[in-house]
Amino acid sequence: MIFKFIVLDLERRMDQFSNEEGYAFYLKSRSLCSYLERFIYSFKIKTPGYNQLGIKGFKKTEYNPYINSSQVLVTHLDFNLEAYKEDLKSGNHEKINEYYIHFLKEGLKTINDDFQLPKSKIIEGIELFRENNYINKWLLIERRITGRGLSCYLECQLTLDIFSIDLVVLERENEIKRERIVSDIPNPIIYFNHFGDLKVTKEGTIQISNRSKNIFYSKNVNEIL
Repeated sequence: MIFKFIVLDLERRMDQFSNEEGYAFYLKSRSLCSYLERFIYSFKIKTPGYNQLGIKGFKKTEYNPYINSSQVLVTHLDFNLEAYKEDLKSGNHEKINEYYIHFLKEGLKTINDDFQLPKSKIIEGIELFRENNYINKWLLIERRITGRGLSCYLECQLTLDIFSIDLVVLERENEIKRERIVSDIPNPIIYFNHFGDLKVTKEGTIQISNRSKNIFYSKNVNEIL
């Protein structure tokens, strides 16, 4: 199987953590994990019997790593919710991202080489994320605007708190206009539905559609500039 996904979460049940606590923890992890997923998937690394790594926090755990029926390599860590909340209170972008990096690295330590997890590539991706100042941006679609010497593209970004898509207009590779067209929570199941298409008509109208092919943005380039 091709290794594709990394998920950081908390065990959500009555004797562990609430669904609200687990969901909030998961959402803030997506900026790091999405960055790593794109980086690692580019290498098409094969793993035996799983395509996802799942690291879960527990109040107290003694579980060993295992591959579940959903083809996920699962490992568990002890998790101190109060210590995590103290880091959140700081509001420090770097500190919070480093908390997730530490959580991920601690999870990697629990997994032996028999599982053939591409740890070195994950670590390499983490270092690139740091070098990029913990910013997760990527180009989704690019199109030329015929006869105007212009082009446009959709730029996605995931932060600790939001997922966004910006429409960016270029003139000879210089940015001349940027407009936020999507802002949503950083849940991939939700923001995946925003990934559709970008088209430019002969008249210079920029049309952006979602996954369901519904056009939710339509403006002539003359209105934008």
